[in-house]
Amino acid sequence: MRKLERLILHIGRHKSGTSSLQHFFSNNPGHLKAANIFYPSAGISKRGPGHHALAKACDNPKRMKNELSTLLDEISGEVKNQSCETVLISSEAFQGL
Repeated sequence: MRKLERLILHIGRHKSGTSSLQHFFSNNPGHLKAANIFYPSAGISKRGPGHHALAKACDNPKRMKNELSTLLDEISGEVKNQSCETVLISSEAFQGL
């Protein structure tokens, strides 16, 4: 298992192609793994392949304590099972925080 070296937080502007990138990220784990990148499934909402649930949990202080902690634990659990050096998180919803 490799050491996690970096976290990429992709904060795409609305209507800038972010959803297309998120679809690629979630549908092509093999391509990402070849580049030592992991795109976790925890924090992805029902609205699409972005980590919108994670961004939403960060936006509300009351939800932050419980929901954010749970999502971060889930992401950490996924990352532990990977051999990638980079974790990629993506959501347009981060731009308003």
